[in-house]
Amino acid sequence: MLFRTSIVALVFLAGGLPVADALAAPPIEITSCAQPGVSGRAFLSSDLECVGLGAASAIVLDGRTKLELNGFTVRSGVGEGVLCLGNKRCKIIGPGTIADSGIGVHSTNAILIDVDIVNNGRGIEAESCGRVKLKDSIITNSSVVGIRADRSVKLTRSTVIGSGTNGVQVIGDDECPRTRLKLRHSEVTSSGSDTACGVSITCADLASLEAPKVRGTSTCETSYDLNSGFPGMNWGICSSD
Repeated sequence: MLFRTSIVALVFLAGGLPVADALAAPPIEITSCAQPGVSGRAFLSSDLECVGLGAASAIVLDGRTKLELNGFTVRSGVGEGVLCLGNKRCKIIGPGTIADSGIGVHSTNAILIDVDIVNNGRGIEAESCGRVKLKDSIITNSSVVGIRADRSVKLTRSTVIGSGTNGVQVIGDDECPRTRLKLRHSEVTSSGSDTACGVSITCADLASLEAPKVRGTSTCETSYDLNSGFPGMNWGICSSD
């Protein structure tokens, strides 16, 4: 009984906190561009302006990390706003903005909640069987593509508007031939402003290898079956298909 009591005492520290929580590393404050050693939990306490400073990425997150933007803005210029290394989950929590970067978020497994991604080349890029979950977020005016992922994209109460080529593109690869694109109470519209659209490439709000699932109050204007070549076929699910 004494041994068991000792174990229970070790599990809970003062204030009733479990040992794991009490001993967890404190969150890391990000104060400089490409700050090294950021993993676990991190947060911003001011805007991070890295345009013209030579940093390839404004924020580099190593491994499984949760980043809290706390209402601030990240700008990188030609590089990534946020680069998530490895294939662990990379979670970005708003409110906050990632803007004016070559790629807003570059990751293999990205979850974004309440984040505005504005005026980037690519809003979100998810390679190596990459997955993206976007919730209560907005991606606007991506000059190339709003979201590009190899494996899956799920949008919930989110908006992707004004992308240069495709709004959301799920392309697959040899390692992840099964793909998925799902919208729930979300909007993907006004894609295809690039001059190459309709001339040498087909552009659409939703471009995928398998038929997207458009649920609830979701809306889209155009879709494109990536298997069908140029100019190709649509999926018959959007308002202008």
